[in-house]
Amino acid sequence: MASSSDDDEFVILVCTDPNNQIGADISNEEIVISTTDISHWDFPSILSFQTFKIQAHRNRLIEESSYFRGLLSGSFSESCSDCISIEWQLETFLNVLRCMFRCPLDITSRNFIPLFEAALYFGVEMLLLQLKSWFSEVSLSKDPGLLKIQLDDLIRIWNFGLEHANGFVQELCASYLARNFMWTMSSNFFEDVPYDLLLLCIKHPHLTVDSEKHLSDALFIWLDSNTKQLEGSSKTENEFSDILKQIRISLLPLWFASGKRSSGCFSELANESVNSIFRLMKVTTTGSINALGDSDLSHLRIRLTEYSKRMDLSGCPQITPMILLLSLLPNTHSFALALRKSIKEAVSNLEQADGSKYQISQGLLPTLSFEAVQEVDISGCLKLHLEVAIECFSKSFPCLRKVKAAYLLNFRTTTLYKLVQKCPLVSEVDITIDMNPLISSQVSVISSTSSSPVIPLAPNRPYIVDHSFSMTYPYHLGPSLANITKLTMEGRSDVCGSLLEMLDVSNTMVISDCTIINMITSLRQLRTLSLCYCLGDISISSFNLSMPSLRKLRLERVTPWMTNNDLVLLTQNCTKLVELALLGCKLLNSDAQCIISRGWPGLISIHLEDCGELTKKGISSLFNCTALEDLLLRHNGPGVQRNFILDAALKLPMLRQVSLDLCDASEGDFDLPDDEDESDRYSLRSVKIARCKSGRCNAGSHFAEVLAKPAHRETLVLVWNSRNLVRTVVKERL
Repeated sequence: MASSSDDDEFVILVCTDPNNQIGADISNEEIVISTTDISHWDFPSILSFQTFKIQAHRNRLIEESSYFRGLLSGSFSESCSDCISIEWQLETFLNVLRCMFRCPLDITSRNFIPLFEAALYFGVEMLLLQLKSWFSEVSLSKDPGLLKIQLDDLIRIWNFGLEHANGFVQELCASYLARNFMWTMSSNFFEDVPYDLLLLCIKHPHLTVDSEKHLSDALFIWLDSNTKQLEGSSKTENEFSDILKQIRISLLPLWFASGKRSSGCFSELANESVNSIFRLMKVTTTGSINALGDSDLSHLRIRLTEYSKRMDLSGCPQITPMILLLSLLPNTHSFALALRKSIKEAVSNLEQADGSKYQISQGLLPTLSFEAVQEVDISGCLKLHLEVAIECFSKSFPCLRKVKAAYLLNFRTTTLYKLVQKCPLVSEVDITIDMNPLISSQVSVISSTSSSPVIPLAPNRPYIVDHSFSMTYPYHLGPSLANITKLTMEGRSDVCGSLLEMLDVSNTMVISDCTIINMITSLRQLRTLSLCYCLGDISISSFNLSMPSLRKLRLERVTPWMTNNDLVLLTQNCTKLVELALLGCKLLNSDAQCIISRGWPGLISIHLEDCGELTKKGISSLFNCTALEDLLLRHNGPGVQRNFILDAALKLPMLRQVSLDLCDASEGDFDLPDDEDESDRYSLRSVKIARCKSGRCNAGSHFAEVLAKPAHRETLVLVWNSRNLVRTVVKERL
């Protein structure tokens, strides 16, 4: 291993570390070791000496190192000497010798650069090859357990490759970063990634992210952190914007794009994204191909690579079968052009009048297989034909195990049956829809009608499913769902949907500015804050602190003093809200609508009740929150337009729930969506309209304010399920 018959002549290497200070655990004595037993060297013992001498075979040094070849066989004085001085970091040099004498090395991200520098200096080609092989293997690995390079080490390796003009190092750094981008985003060192490395990474064909939102979020964070540094560098604004150009803005979730419109740096890009999303939503399935002509379709391809483990399309109502199919085809421009006609033919089957044709010819679509994908989220993808999606999943995601398809009314129980047939490894499914507001134990039904007859359930009767998966009756789940270990069907009233138990949280009496400020300052990662009916001394001081992680905020009967100016301050301190509930903020007026929509354009839930005159002049600005899914407006002023529900359903394509009160109607009533036509309500699931009357009583003045409040009489509830529309009137206010 270490010696041979040709290596009989020795040379003495006197090794010292010029940077090593003599410490308490370092001996001033010398130690002599030999390469004949190099495989048994005790590194800790050897490194406890300040200087050591190594008996090394002269011929092996000459053969394996260009440095020693020139020194020992050239015209240098050392060529005739039996003793050579070496000044280098001692542990690194010992490893260089181990490599030269064919001993295995333990290469890590920590010693990669020292070994690389030594390999270059001493000209050890074998060590360079081992380092390149190790880096290539690690950067190309699909095994998360082999994530051996931490981000700070990767940055150092990149800078080292840059200094030494080593293209191989730079390419592998970008490749490693691209394949592990989701892990990279969560690292504390992500903001330190050099601009050129980041740009090369996001242009890399193996860039792997769960969704376009994750990529965008990471880039926005990086840009926010590095803007000031880049302003003082040689990078121009145009070069700097190259990063943003890599974002496929047409594939962003609507709520995410809408939310970024309030950000000065990214508002233009966000507006362009929102416009692009709405354009895609307006065209038909095949029309989206025709409208693009012969242009490059890369900007519509969902990012999928052989390293992808999750595909997250949630909140993207613009995703069509064409976009999904396009993303599963080989990514070459010429190939995409050649298949346009075939794609059109396959997708056109989806648009038959009776809606019965969902077949895709396997010969027409030679889709790729992504075996690493185990989880898919298509929640809120309103334009995605589920039968096509399942067909695609079965072909391209053979290892699929988790499917989330929440808030899709067209995901019927028959669809679930097809999913488990086509994708037999699936074990977790979420087909949640909004809860039916009618809970029999809590309401007294006055009247109820249905737009189509409700079929009685017969739980003991087995049902047969034909090849077209069209059924007259509900089916018996039976053994077909044997592999499902977690099935979430919240809100599903068309299956045998038990309802969830209620969770009662008692009022808090334990609240003051000091308490809230202490909570906010100590809980920097707080994402949800609910202050409801909390008695105490709370003022605007409680909210005059930045809450960068807060996503959900409920303030109910705790901030009656809140003014429009206070609301502006709230938008500045809680910039990432997606859900807002305000109850009892009586000093707000109609300008508050504009403050909310400008400050939080990405809101998906807004509950505003008893908030002064917020809707006295009608509703307009709230429509700018284009990603709204849940909207409650009650007792905020009698200015809500008669056609508000129809208008909201058309302008807010993600809207699922609307709750209003007749006392706020400017004309005393509201127009309702047509029972049969789905085109005028997009994803609207339920509408609740309450009716109230003012209580009158001869009582003392100290009771006057309480008795003047509206007393609710009943609520009209409209609920669309996957089959029909149910109208119900209940005595209670819902």
